[in-house]
Amino acid sequence: MRVKERFSACWRAYVAALRRRDLAVLLFTAIAAGWLLTLPFILFGGPNYFYDLFFDHATDTFMDFLNSARDASLFDGVYIERGVIYPPLANLVFLVFARLMPADYAATEFEERLQWPHYPGVVAINLIYLALTAAALVFLYRRMFAGRGRWLLVLGCVAAVCNISTVYGMERGNIVVLSTAAAAYFCLTFDAESKKLREAGLIALAFAIALKLYPAVFAWILLTEKRYREAARLLLYTTVLFIAPSFFFGGPVCFLWMAFNALIFFAWHSGVGSPHLWDVIMNSAVSVLFWVSVIGAPFVPYLFKKRWQVFAYFSVVLAAALPLQSVYGCMILWAPMWMGIFEEKTLTLKNARYFVPMGLLFVPLVNPWYGVKGLNQVLLPLWMLILLSVYLVDLAIAALRYWREKRNPALVGGSDVPAGEENNDNETKGEDHE
Repeated sequence: MRVKERFSACWRAYVAALRRRDLAVLLFTAIAAGWLLTLPFILFGGPNYFYDLFFDHATDTFMDFLNSARDASLFDGVYIERGVIYPPLANLVFLVFARLMPADYAATEFEERLQWPHYPGVVAINLIYLALTAAALVFLYRRMFAGRGRWLLVLGCVAAVCNISTVYGMERGNIVVLSTAAAAYFCLTFDAESKKLREAGLIALAFAIALKLYPAVFAWILLTEKRYREAARLLLYTTVLFIAPSFFFGGPVCFLWMAFNALIFFAWHSGVGSPHLWDVIMNSAVSVLFWVSVIGAPFVPYLFKKRWQVFAYFSVVLAAALPLQSVYGCMILWAPMWMGIFEEKTLTLKNARYFVPMGLLFVPLVNPWYGVKGLNQVLLPLWMLILLSVYLVDLAIAALRYWREKRNPALVGGSDVPAGEENNDNETKGEDHE
């Protein structure tokens, strides 16, 4: 009876949260519903509906990890022969796993890469890598939910691992999972009262930059806050994490090879060409808004009043970049979205323009038409287009408001707050950190 009463109490609390449009509960529900709706397609249509959720219908599973490990086993050849663009720290991580691989698989040609299931040692390494990645995610993201109740802590960590963006990245074995989690830790400790936590956040951001480079854009927020000493320490940590691993791959000269490879990669992947009209139209529109957003990015920390919107703006710009645009690349938005959820608490007509497209990035969407890309991949440019449009409109309104206040100081402190919106009655204190 006690179990039944406890279940009834939990159910009533869940229904009450839905009725008040609790953002956290709505997100958990959407992610769970996405996976549950996938089950009937799998049961009655076969596993191909599940495979369609992933890159190339899951025929290239773990290849971001295994290919990178095989490349790193060449040491300086990783840049000269294989044309890799990963920084040395990422290659060092892959090198550690490469040294655990059977030598005959590490030496295989690219065309034979899919033979890994025939090597039990490689299968074991994949499992170890996945387990360590999941553990790192739970360790880094648990701070996000610490002190907010046991159930939110458990469900939050489960959602951090089980949303489609993370699952997609883990299916690829892409190290972006660790990079974005480390960047998320920086976002969450940015305004921490503890100096130790803020310092740990700086180290985490340096680690994220040394793995994937592009989280470096968050350093701009430190400069706009005039936290120059922290920015200097971030530069020191990043430099160490760049230079020290480089000696495994030919020394600092490897950065020249990496830069050359990166130029080739971005030149090859920055176009909007595609055999599908939808992709051409959407990628062209996203590309235009992306460059407009890049121009406006330096002004965002000065114009947006809410911290989570600043981090979300930079994250959306990163996720929308065509060479980086992917389902797993959306993980960079996970922490800023939760910062907003904790601040806004409930879904309203005003904040729905942010949280609906952001939330849908993490919900698995099965495609009823088997044999084409999953809906998450198809609709990704649309969500990026919506988010870029929303933030550009808000940025324009905030800039106009700033200009009006400069011309008429009497308007400062008024109720005209279009970019961040005024506080809802149910918002907690500490919304603005200026």
